[in-house]
Amino acid sequence: MAWLATVDEQLKRIIASFRPQRARWFEAYTPRDETVQALEALAKTGTVELELDPKVNVPLDISEVRDAVHEFKILSDHYHDYWPHYGLCPTGLSEPPEQIARTALSRLNAWISRIDPVLAETAALRREADDLALLREYVAGGDESAPNLFALAHPSGLLCKCIFCCPREQVLDVRFRDVIEGEFPRAAHRFFVVIGLPERISEIEKIAAARSCQRIAIPEWLPQHTPEQQPRIDARIEVIADELKALQQRTETLKDDRGLAEALGNMALLEWYIAHVPATATNRKFCHVTGWTTDTQPQRLQDILLNAGLHTILRFPPEPAGTTVPVRARELWWTQPFRVFTSMFGTPEENEVDPSGLLVLIVPLLYGYMFPDLGHGLVLVLVSAALYHRWRDGHFLVPCGISAGFFGFVFGEFFGFEGAIAPLWVKPLAHPLAVLLAPLVFGVALIILGLLLGGLEAFWRGKWRAWLLVEGAIPVLYAGSLGIIFDHSAGLVAITALGWYYAGSLVQHRQHPSTTLLSATGALLESALRLGLNTISFLRVGAFALGHAAFSAVIQELARHSANPVLYILVIVIGNALLIAIEALLVFVQTTRLVLFEFFVRFLHAEGRVFKPLFPPVSRSQ
Repeated sequence: MAWLATVDEQLKRIIASFRPQRARWFEAYTPRDETVQALEALAKTGTVELELDPKVNVPLDISEVRDAVHEFKILSDHYHDYWPHYGLCPTGLSEPPEQIARTALSRLNAWISRIDPVLAETAALRREADDLALLREYVAGGDESAPNLFALAHPSGLLCKCIFCCPREQVLDVRFRDVIEGEFPRAAHRFFVVIGLPERISEIEKIAAARSCQRIAIPEWLPQHTPEQQPRIDARIEVIADELKALQQRTETLKDDRGLAEALGNMALLEWYIAHVPATATNRKFCHVTGWTTDTQPQRLQDILLNAGLHTILRFPPEPAGTTVPVRARELWWTQPFRVFTSMFGTPEENEVDPSGLLVLIVPLLYGYMFPDLGHGLVLVLVSAALYHRWRDGHFLVPCGISAGFFGFVFGEFFGFEGAIAPLWVKPLAHPLAVLLAPLVFGVALIILGLLLGGLEAFWRGKWRAWLLVEGAIPVLYAGSLGIIFDHSAGLVAITALGWYYAGSLVQHRQHPSTTLLSATGALLESALRLGLNTISFLRVGAFALGHAAFSAVIQELARHSANPVLYILVIVIGNALLIAIEALLVFVQTTRLVLFEFFVRFLHAEGRVFKPLFPPVSRSQ
């Protein structure tokens, strides 16, 4: 199944190529006296757009920021395990760094004041649970000679009573034999019961700690009789486990704090900044430069600045709230000639399909079908090639001219000369109905493609389910309805799609079913009317092909009635020149109309903001 994975990967890449590239926000601090050089270095990449009115002359108090970062590191050593390890969201360098540091530390300290009591209670419960587990081991030994825990928990007179737990192989110092009432080995530990003066107990605690021994706290709530003690200990351990779970949930809730995530993100940003800021720049004034980049490897910009010997510090935080992110179309050489069509409609936003790659096939096919002549296509290619460097917007005419030549072979057309080449399919004037219907089928496929691209955009926006419930039924209903013309069984497909449409509408708006059905019916009728008109509109493609053949025949007829050969040649040359000039313009207009108003309207809203890169100054010699 490796081939299937390869196909899936290639399909994902193809789909991704139709999505405009989203620019990424960047912020930079550059020394004031190096700002021009830094901007020139960034401009040479062709991947940077500046925001207007950058903040300039922002003095940096590096010492205050460094002290704040040092305090942050101390806090991190103690609380790092309780901080979120993902989803940090720095707000960016929109304020002076020292102000950001003060705000972030204030937020962190406020958060610490909330979590410290939780951590203290958690630690106390864990210590109690550990002690109870050891006491359970002591009681479970079943040694009748072992002192009762109840008696140890209730001291009398001046003497202290306690119990120590040590590794099983450990033996306490012989100097304390006078206060050790007994030692009791168990499965994993050795327990020592000690009764003595307080100062002696304190001395034992110090030595015991050095030998991996510990004093166990004995709760006063233990029952007096030994057989009853273990069940009480087990019950208390269960209660502690429940309380620890509740405290863990409180800890996780405190982790999920946007203010904490912003504070940690900002301090991590400043920590990075302090680690990278050049020592030579600490007393200089900086310009705060902001903008967008479409570089797929943004760190490359920082490398370019460093290699140029500039002390600019570059960061890529989330873009400011309320900004419109510019997008850049995927720059492929074979799609560039057709951007003239998308530019007429507008700029796709990041969740819209950039159709330039599709136009590579769609535009030449429509144009060539309406302008089908091998000779005319060659003339169009030659003229377009001659103007290639002077008329950039006309580059699309080269593939359109090639397509016109191809359809000249299909229809057997060469400057209108009858029989010059044999048609690969039919002669237009001999079979007008076939010539009209072929582009109609192409138009139906194009409209369905536009509807499906709308579904792809819904998927990118996270609204795939809503589209699938209602709008997803439209292309199926459209295809099924037209399919009835060729096969009556397609009516089942149309009826199924109709039920799908109404059921999806009711699922989306189940609170008001009657109103939903009325509004859904109105929307469906509007869609049906528009789709019908759009479909019929593609008849003009065949009509122009027929018109072209008719005009070519008229020119040939006029030439045949010329009085002499010179007039014959003039009629052929001038007639075809006028036909090429007029039809080239008219066919372009009709192609543009079909692409924009029959295809683009299905999925393209053009609500994006075009990315306008900063370019370096051009010298006079250039």
